[in-house]
Amino acid sequence: MAALFGFLLGAFVGTFLISRLFWAVALAWPDSVWKAISLNVVCAAIIIPLDYLVRENVSFIQELAVYGGCQAVVLAWDLWRLNAAKPILEHPPSS
Repeated sequence: MAALFGFLLGAFVGTFLISRLFWAVALAWPDSVWKAISLNVVCAAIIIPLDYLVRENVSFIQELAVYGGCQAVVLAWDLWRLNAAKPILEHPPSS
């Protein structure tokens, strides 16, 4: 159980740090929901296959579940940080 927790914590920390690296590279872009989604999708598209190739005895589905879940948490944190989730969930004002 402790090994699983250590793996999940390591996956989350690694995903978060790589995502922050992508954010640092993309500082010229204005912060928006689309920037957050794009950077997190690109980050996941790079991390998941690379980690699958590096590790042994792991199925791609397990990698997708673990790192995809971690990336979803990071995306949710980015959206919360941008305070941009609220306008997405609200209906546009009727005129």
